[in-house]
Amino acid sequence: FACVYDLPVMIHSNITAPWVSDYPKFLHEIETTLREYPKARVILAHCWASRRLNTPYYTKLIERLLSEYPCLYVDYSWVVFDEIITATNTSFEEWVELTEKFPDRVMIWSDVLGKWFADIWYINSRYNKFLDALTEKTRDKVCMKNAIKLFSKSKNRVEKWLKRKIYSLKDIKKDEI
Repeated sequence: FACVYDLPVMIHSNITAPWVSDYPKFLHEIETTLREYPKARVILAHCWASRRLNTPYYTKLIERLLSEYPCLYVDYSWVVFDEIITATNTSFEEWVELTEKFPDRVMIWSDVLGKWFADIWYINSRYNKFLDALTEKTRDKVCMKNAIKLFSKSKNRVEKWLKRKIYSLKDIKKDEI
């Protein structure tokens, strides 16, 4: 469905399980999906990172995935920014380079829900130093243009006449169950 209507798909999970922190336990699953649906525009929420993840190779892993799968996108939200991207000066520089290498495939998001959404401007101000390190062209894409391009492409693609019919119990006959 998402491929037919060119709808982006967000994968909001982690690369590994909390009890497995030293290798990407679920890497084969995402790569299988990306190979089977090469035209699906897939976004890995918070770069597929999670807490308690040992990440010395993480920049290289994300770089490989972005290189191999042209319809893959990532966002820098939640723990990927705070615990991986800005963990050291070296990691900060590596992620700036990665972003400049794939400026059309990276977005800045918040991963903020509920009562914290009122503080979105304060929460997202933590990205300022990182954004200042990018070129102006890349910064515009990462902050705004990539999301507009990604999400407006499919706007109104799902025809209104395809709306799902919701049945009531009285509409269902016993022999159809």
